[in-house]
Amino acid sequence: MLKTTHCTIPLFSKSKSTNSSFFLDKKRTLLTKVEWEKFENSTVMSCFPGDKKSLQIAISDAKLKHNLIVDNPISAIDFFIKNNLLKKQQIIDWRKNLQTNDKEGKFNNIIGRLALASETNHIVLSPDGSRRWAAKQGFNVSEGHRAFFQETLPSILEDTYCYGVHTISVGCVSVSNLLTREIPQLIDFLLHFEQAIDIYFNIAKTLQIKISSIGSEDIHSDMNVKVRASMERLQKKLALIECDTQHFTRHRLNLLVNHDGITSIVRTIKNMHKANVDFSQLRIEDILKYTDMSDQLYPIPDIFIRTASPVSGGRIGGVFPLEMAMTHNVFVPTLAPELSMDIIFDAAASFIHPLATYRSRQYPSTPPIEQMVSEKKDLSQSPIISLEL
Repeated sequence: MLKTTHCTIPLFSKSKSTNSSFFLDKKRTLLTKVEWEKFENSTVMSCFPGDKKSLQIAISDAKLKHNLIVDNPISAIDFFIKNNLLKKQQIIDWRKNLQTNDKEGKFNNIIGRLALASETNHIVLSPDGSRRWAAKQGFNVSEGHRAFFQETLPSILEDTYCYGVHTISVGCVSVSNLLTREIPQLIDFLLHFEQAIDIYFNIAKTLQIKISSIGSEDIHSDMNVKVRASMERLQKKLALIECDTQHFTRHRLNLLVNHDGITSIVRTIKNMHKANVDFSQLRIEDILKYTDMSDQLYPIPDIFIRTASPVSGGRIGGVFPLEMAMTHNVFVPTLAPELSMDIIFDAAASFIHPLATYRSRQYPSTPPIEQMVSEKKDLSQSPIISLEL
C-alpha cells in the first residue's frame, strides 16, 4: 500500500460512468477533445502504468465536485498522490517508465515527485544562509531566521508530508551557534524559533505528526545568562509539545536543538556502556539501537539537504554523524528562506537516479567488528557502506 497521506483535500470518489465520451459532455466539460488527447499522449501520461480512462473519471470529478483544475501532468500527479488514488507500485512503475523515456533529463521535477511519494521515508534539512538572505534583502539579521522558521519551513513540512514522507528532521539550534553568535542575534533567533513551534504544533494536530526534540538536555556552562534563560524556556515549551503529540504515529518531525555531532556520538557510547554492550561482538547495525534515533521508525535518513552550500559539496554540520553513513547528500546554493519544494523534488530525483550513491533503506546484516578485523577485511567493502552504482 502507498504510504498514507493526510491532506486538507478530501478523497475523491470515482464516477461509475463507463461512457468514454463523458469527458466531452457539455455539462461535464473539463478539457476539450484536442486538449485531452494532447494531455493523454504527453510523455508523462503515456508512461502511466494503468487504465487512463479511470484517470479521466478522477480528473472530471476533481472539477465537478471540488472545482480543481487538473490540466497538466504536474497537477495530475499532485492530485493522484495527495488523494491516495494510486498504489505504491503504480507510482514506482510510473517513475521507472518515465525515467527510461527521459533521455535528456527534462522530467526531473516530475520524477522527483513520484520518487518522493513512493521511495522516500526520511529527509533531513540543514538550513543555512538565513542571515545572508536577510542582508541581501536589506533586513535585520533576525528577519532571515523568522522567514525560514515561520514561513518557509511550515510550507515545506505540509507539502512534503502530503507527499507521504514519514519523517522530516530539521537542524534548528546548534551548539556551535549558541556559543559563537552575537548575544542580541541569538536571543532574537531563539524567540523567532520559539514562536515557530506553535505553527508546527498546529500542523502536527492536523496531520498527526509526532514532534521530537533531539539534542542535549544540558545547557553549556559557558553560555550567556540571557541565552541560557531563553534556552531553558524553549526546552520547556518543546517538552510540552512532545507530550501533546506523543500519541501521533502518521508522521514524525525531529527538531534538532542544542545538538552537535560530537556530543551525539558521546551520548551513543554512554548508552552502549549503560547497556553493558559487548563491543567484541558489536555489529555495526547494532549501534543504531543506542543513538538519538533509536526509537524512530526510519532512523536512517534517505536524503540530506543543506542550503547555502557549493553544489560540488560541503559539510553536513554535525547532523546525525552515525545515521547518515548511507544518506544521499544534496548541497544547494539556495539560501534557507528560499528553499522550495522544487529543490525537494530535484533531491528526490537524484536520490533514485541509477548513478546515485549511498542509497539504502536499512543496514544489511554484517559480521561482528572483531571478526571483520581478524579477517583483515577492508571496511570500505562492507555491504553497509558499499556504493550502489
